Amino acid sequence: GDKFFLGADAQDTRVKYRRPDLAAILDHSEQSYGFKTGYKVQPKTKVFGAMHRGLTHYSAGRRGANHKDWMADFGVEGEFTAKLKGRMQTGFSHRAYESDDRATVGQSSKTTNWTVGMGLNYKPGERTSIDLSATRGLSEGTGVRFYVSNTAALAISHDIGRLGMKADGSVTIDKYSDSQTIPATVNPATGLASGLTAGRRDDTYNAGFGLTYKFADWLTASADYRHMRRHSIFTWEYNYKDNQTSVGLKAAF
Repeated sequence: GDKFFLGADAQDTRVKYRRPDLAAILDHSEQSYGFKTGYKVQPKTKVFGAMHRGLTHYSAGRRGANHKDWMADFGVEGEFTAKLKGRMQTGFSHRAYESDDRATVGQSSKTTNWTVGMGLNYKPGERTSIDLSATRGLSEGTGVRFYVSNTAALAISHDIGRLGMKADGSVTIDKYSDSQTIPATVNPATGLASGLTAGRRDDTYNAGFGLTYKFADWLTASADYRHMRRHSIFTWEYNYKDNQTSVGLKAAF
């Protein structure tokens, strides 16, 4: 009918590295297939549910990272009010890893995690827009099998005549599945060797501000500043600060 919908999808992704040493452990393929169904509860709003199957296969050098997934989601999307629109969904992912003779004692071959996807846009006025987003899900790891990534972001934009202003910020917390090890190295100052084996969590902060000025319908100037920093509880060597500044002039004919 006009209110009920059903669809199916499938995708295939191949990831290949040019360096032979990285290719031996990180080259992999990803396949997924599934369906999405839903019902239109309002002219511009619908509820939905989805189920997908995922298959990930790494090169022979990293067989223990091969896994199969079941992913289920349900939520609502569309225009909720005259000023508020977007998407809210939640669900879970269940992942089963193949047997790995390099796995540490006590390391589980299965993991089930809660997932979230949200993106909302609120327009309190004709010239003001507020975007709020949040995500939670599994990501493929390099030194470990996977990590759970949690992100919350907020962006506000406002126009005053020809001048446009935007400010945004986000926080990302990545929790890694397994302990990581840094091999022992000799400190030249002390002559002592030290290594590290510990759990890892990285907190990344991002904030920015931008201006645009429209000289004409075909000519716009822009200036942006962004600050990013990461704090890792694993080792200070993973911490960083990054400041970016850019200016631009765009012409469209």
